[in-house]
Amino acid sequence: MASFGKFWRVLESFGESAGPKARRFKPPPLILNLENQLLITAQGPFNKVARSGRSKYRCLWNNDAAAQQAMAVDHDCSLEAKHDATVEHVKKTWATSGRVHLNNQVRYGAQRLIAAYTDVPVLGGRSWPNATLNNKAHEKALVLWCNSTLGMLLYWVVAGSRHRGRGMMGVKAFSESFPVLDVSSLDGAQIDYLSYVFDIIRNKKLQPLNAARRDPVRKAIDEVLLDVLGIDLDMRPVYRWVSGDRQFHANDLSIR
Repeated sequence: MASFGKFWRVLESFGESAGPKARRFKPPPLILNLENQLLITAQGPFNKVARSGRSKYRCLWNNDAAAQQAMAVDHDCSLEAKHDATVEHVKKTWATSGRVHLNNQVRYGAQRLIAAYTDVPVLGGRSWPNATLNNKAHEKALVLWCNSTLGMLLYWVVAGSRHRGRGMMGVKAFSESFPVLDVSSLDGAQIDYLSYVFDIIRNKKLQPLNAARRDPVRKAIDEVLLDVLGIDLDMRPVYRWVSGDRQFHANDLSIR
């Protein structure tokens, strides 16, 4: 069984085996909005209410494995400004809305997504803090990367393994410690192709994160990214590791 140390050495070796284009593992070029965590606290200007298509303010709040099986998702609730909220506070908070949403509580055996994409900016809620890149093609490329097998494993590196089969990451860890593909350093052709691929498969259902070995959609994502980045890596040992390592399986059993 591959160990974490061995896998990290594989990641570090990308630059040596595949050239400079593969050296993309660095803190993410994105901004996470702390206000998103204040939606229903005393400081936040909104109350969460039932979803309504007529609502001006929308939110992705729940982590729903049954509903969120493809990278493109829709908002699941609406927001109403509190009666005592100032216009300035409402505008300032709504200005932090975005299209990219990061999963901060992952169950590898049930959930499909590390990152989700909404077609219009919505606020991230309890389970889906949102990131802002201000470039749709970059956002699509980032979501594609996060949902690759390597993207998932780099999430696992930071999220830890206190509970077997689960990973948790706070907003601070997302903004300071989560290593993702530096999409801003890719050239126009690479970004355009990754955005194009995202649009083709955005609504295709993925298997649970620990089932990449039998997931044709995730394997296709992996293949595209390895090709675009010029990384020569046999993914079969990685798939065997994810499918067999106890840290990606079972439920809430503490690892000793």
